Amino acid sequence: MDNSERSEAISSAIARYEALIAELDSAMAHARTTIGHFQTGELARAGAHGLAVEGHMATARKLLDAAAMDWAEHSQA
Repeated sequence: MDNSERSEAISSAIARYEALIAELDSAMAHARTTIGHFQTGELARAGAHGLAVEGHMATARKLLDAAAMDWAEHSQA
């Protein structure tokens, strides 16, 4: 891998992890909102935000899986 390819791979990894952080931040925000709705007895809203947590976590897992596959493709045995 030449320096240009290496730089591109690093930039791509940084972008992927920044997206991962954003998804995890969103999941945490929905989890906090879920707690608030449970505390006020708004069960339907709590459930909706709880599902949003899972959606963000699923997206985060996909991003992490893609990062792992990229790493595997560039690693040397």
